Amino acid sequence: MTGDYDYDAAMKQIKDLRARKMTTDERTKAFHAMSEKIQASSDDIKEQVKKLAEQTTKTKDAFEFIRRKLHLVDENHYKDKNGRPVAKFEPTWKRYQARYTDLLWRTRDAATDTEVYFRDLVEAVFDSILQNDSAYEDNVKDLTEFANRANKVAENSTEDDYKVLQADVAKFVEGFSHFAEDEGAKLSAEIAALTNEIKALQKELSDLNGLIEEMGIAMGVTLGAGAGGIVAALLVLGPTAGTAIIPILITGISAIIGETATLIKALTRKSTVESDIADKQQEIDKLTGEQKTLEELRAKLELCADESTDMFGRLANFSNMWSHCAADTRSLLSVIAEIHTDKSVEARIRLMKETYTSAADALRFYATYSEDSTSDST
Repeated sequence: MTGDYDYDAAMKQIKDLRARKMTTDERTKAFHAMSEKIQASSDDIKEQVKKLAEQTTKTKDAFEFIRRKLHLVDENHYKDKNGRPVAKFEPTWKRYQARYTDLLWRTRDAATDTEVYFRDLVEAVFDSILQNDSAYEDNVKDLTEFANRANKVAENSTEDDYKVLQADVAKFVEGFSHFAEDEGAKLSAEIAALTNEIKALQKELSDLNGLIEEMGIAMGVTLGAGAGGIVAALLVLGPTAGTAIIPILITGISAIIGETATLIKALTRKSTVESDIADKQQEIDKLTGEQKTLEELRAKLELCADESTDMFGRLANFSNMWSHCAADTRSLLSVIAEIHTDKSVEARIRLMKETYTSAADALRFYATYSEDSTSDST
């Protein structure tokens, strides 16, 4: 038992049906029901094809987004643990992007060629066979010639190409994910180290500010913390005034204790500390940006690989539709003699006609929609 159904019981029903074989009436009834369902499902089929076409465009846009992000990653000139440059990512991805774009156009062409093939089957071959006076010899000839028609799609098959591209993309994503994880850990460590250095510098800066305040009070140019005076007056000029005050104070203190005093060296250090803090904060901002880019790109790559798996498989099927149709047509040769005597044979052909008409409509819709979507996104 699996879920809410009995697999073994279901399989037994199928085997029993195969063992006893369906009657002509049962087959006819089943074929008619399926034909009606296909007719009723036309809009649903188009909607699914539309979603497929939209996904191809979405993936095309994702390829370009990823390429731009990889370009930014490559500009950071990362090195491996041995200090050797990490191979650039963008060139490889651009090749995948070009292959994908080429496959999309080839798939669209395959859809167009296969649609024409299907139309010939339903509008020429089947319409002729279903005539009340169709002759056996003519029917065999038409079916055979149609089934043996040269497969235009096979010459430009995309099935294996999609499978290879899917495998290449999956491998690339896996490699980049490992790189992003390792590099992200390194960036986190660098950011943490810089943060600690800034904290130490901020402590030193606080001490130096206290030193300046005390010196101002000692020289009589500041009345006390927050109490006004020359220093306070200069501070209203803006954040840079704090540093500008120092040369003024140094000029005054030098007149008293000389320019080589330890106090003056300490005061001069303030501007260096402030500059160091600013530089380290800029470095943190840069590293944080790199980290964000890597994380965002890693997530986008994994999503692209995941979402494209089903799409690649469905697009690869376009290469097989022609050959499947030819095989279906060839299978009719064994029953075509009964077209006017076995109503299930006629029902089967009408079912095939509905099926391939619907498929042809879907292929035309895909080719048109995907071309419009591609044009809109360029």
